[in-house]
Amino acid sequence: MNKSSLKLDERQRQIVRQVTAVMYLFTILYLAGAIFYREHILGQASTEFDDIAILLVINVFGIGLAVLWAGGFVIEKFRLWIIGTVYLAWVVLGTLYTVLIRRIHDWSVILEKIGIISAICAIVTIVYLGVAYLSRRRLNKNLE
Repeated sequence: MNKSSLKLDERQRQIVRQVTAVMYLFTILYLAGAIFYREHILGQASTEFDDIAILLVINVFGIGLAVLWAGGFVIEKFRLWIIGTVYLAWVVLGTLYTVLIRRIHDWSVILEKIGIISAICAIVTIVYLGVAYLSRRRLNKNLE
């Protein structure tokens, strides 16, 4: 038993982590649900809930960066085809999201959006790889 109620043992810390992860997932699902509710049930234009969409995107990418920084994935195990597949998946998902939310039917506009989405995904991929590399260096330095 702890002498101080503020110090958590390993079991209590694990419970806090699990509860926090579940609540974070609920928050992300709530934001996504709010977007779809406002668009499909209330019939609002996508420009009226862009702030929620931006918050959702920042949270999803931010949790990825936080996990990379804290966990320090082994960058040597990444293969080029894995990085390419993840990048391509982001481009496809981003394009589908943009086309479906904005209801774009003109192929010239879709191709223009794909260019923008590809550039954004390339920047995000480079940032993720950079954070993973720096995190790995930090963890190796702490081990020495």
